[in-house]
Amino acid sequence: MNRLVPPLAFALALAGVARPDAAFAGAVVIWPVDPTIAGTEQATALWLENKGDQPVTLQVRSLRWSQPQGEDVLEPQDEVVASPPITQVAPGQRQLVRVIRRTVDGGVPERSYRLFIDELPAPPPADGSAAPTARLAVQMRYSIPLFTYAGKAEGTTAKLSVRVVPSAAGQMLAIANAGTMHARLTDLRLVANGRESVVKAGLAGYVLPGATFHVPLPAGGGAGSVLVGVNGRDTTLAPTF
Repeated sequence: MNRLVPPLAFALALAGVARPDAAFAGAVVIWPVDPTIAGTEQATALWLENKGDQPVTLQVRSLRWSQPQGEDVLEPQDEVVASPPITQVAPGQRQLVRVIRRTVDGGVPERSYRLFIDELPAPPPADGSAAPTARLAVQMRYSIPLFTYAGKAEGTTAKLSVRVVPSAAGQMLAIANAGTMHARLTDLRLVANGRESVVKAGLAGYVLPGATFHVPLPAGGGAGSVLVGVNGRDTTLAPTF
């Protein structure tokens, strides 16, 4: 069981340059950043594009993603696989990778995974002619979520509640998801006396079904309601204490 820990260079799925649904860092562009596989589908497409001037070799892996005790945990699995798992993309070219679901569990409406796309180091020349260098070679890692469904994704919903809880570092918001679908949380704000204060701008995180997401509150920020983007739609939550 592996904790979700960033390596030396870690690129989260962000809105991209040429495509609003692309993740990028360095010379590689990846899209879509929110792939899904519905109950009627066996696979989805993942595109890898090389914007640089040198070929890149990329490895695609899929890990099961859960959130026990509110922490992201990744585990090996064989329910979802990438084909091809390793590919070289020439400069200015793109490569299609099929993400294939091998089994469907009808008893679980939504399953969550993380796709890791690792840039592999270029092999040294066979003739040993590579010159020594003092530069640090950094390979990028891209991580994007993948959700699969036993039926249609539209048949699942996130059901959130929020509490203010104490911790050793002060008060925290505990956002629990009792629904059957993940909640992607963005632009987390507190609203009190008609004024908004930002707790976490941009992507705050994900809360999977049955899990709880924790975020520290600023000092004196325990009153009022919570306004947060949930899967792209602003939602108001009334906290309990």
